[in-house]
Amino acid sequence: MQPVVVDVGARNGFLLLPPAYTERATLVGFEPNPVEYEKLVKGETDAGRWLAEQGISAPRFKQERFFPYALWDRAEACTLSITRGAGACTLMGETTPIARNIYFKHPGDDPRRRGSLHDVQTEVLSTETLQCKRLDELFADGEVVDFLKIDVEGAELRVLRGAEALLRERRVLFVRAEFQLVPYYAEHALLCDQHRFLEDRGFRLLDLDFAHPRYRRGSIDLPDRSDRGLLLAGDALYSLDPDRLELPPIVRQRIAAVALAFGLTGYGLSLIQEASLLPDDDIASVAAALAAPPARSLQGRLLDAWVAFPYKVRDLLSSLRGRLNLR
Repeated sequence: MQPVVVDVGARNGFLLLPPAYTERATLVGFEPNPVEYEKLVKGETDAGRWLAEQGISAPRFKQERFFPYALWDRAEACTLSITRGAGACTLMGETTPIARNIYFKHPGDDPRRRGSLHDVQTEVLSTETLQCKRLDELFADGEVVDFLKIDVEGAELRVLRGAEALLRERRVLFVRAEFQLVPYYAEHALLCDQHRFLEDRGFRLLDLDFAHPRYRRGSIDLPDRSDRGLLLAGDALYSLDPDRLELPPIVRQRIAAVALAFGLTGYGLSLIQEASLLPDDDIASVAAALAAPPARSLQGRLLDAWVAFPYKVRDLLSSLRGRLNLR
């Protein structure tokens, strides 16, 4: 019973979790853009090439499976818009005039940002018809998704609705979903919509990551001292709420594993304590490593703490396999 990571919108590969986790996990990725899918299965993604140029190796998974599917809230034929920016391909169609007035701040020499959002990213160059699937229909009864990442250019809520059974049955433990704050598609769910949907299904919002470029309205680019810019998008982190839900100890432990990898250390350690599946000495050693003076970066200390920890999780999961309805 190894952790399962699902990547919806997988074109650049999965780079969010440390090797100590990924090497013992299964990755299931979905990418409907035919060109980007081919790069993915060949291990030649744009992000992978850039990392290689920097001498950095992307985390590898114990098992990887990729599918050329678009995920949606129902099984039906959909139109995929192939856009000027490879990362902007979407099922949401053409952008509205709003996108013609969104400009990234400080584009520099990057041609992908020199112009309006429509001109450099979301302009539709061609379309393809493909069969969409629901996430619910792709996972068998009892299968659990430890970490669900969704980045699908405005269709995040549609994907979540297509995972209604998984969410209702608490078989998705942790979610990272991209969100937008500006409705530049005719139908465009925003952060508030995604948040309400997940909260109603027992999830707690843990963190908001705004590490996306800010934008300006109009073509005049002012320095930051004169204009801080506007928020366009980000990523929201959720887990099943351990205070509102009765979660088995092993579920708390599995949520903790992802939380620690994202630097949510106090939250993760509290779940490990509540799970009571590891000796107190092991928990104390992890806490001490995380609390040590910052001789290294937080990420480095987290990776150090996790070098041995997943082995304990793996052994524990193996011993409990016969007693739990989790895979």
